[in-house]
Amino acid sequence: AEVAAVAGSRACDVYMGVDVHGRGTFGGGKTACDVALLAARMSGVSAAIFAPGWVHENFPDTSEEVREDISETFWRRVVEAWGPRP
Repeated sequence: AEVAAVAGSRACDVYMGVDVHGRGTFGGGKTACDVALLAARMSGVSAAIFAPGWVHENFPDTSEEVREDISETFWRRVVEAWGPRP
């Protein structure tokens, strides 16, 4: 929020990076990336998602059906958290 206030009318030009692997990411990453996205949105800044292919990279020996379920959960939560800006 402080960075957004300093940026003023250019707050949407400030990006909060979200690492899907969860390395140092607020909220822990993985299927909980929506936590960080909600924080960015509430602060009025933009967000950039790093490694959205996390599911396929971390579950190579898992069935395609399970990977699809995890991926659908991830993207549903991203859409629910971010949605269109007013």
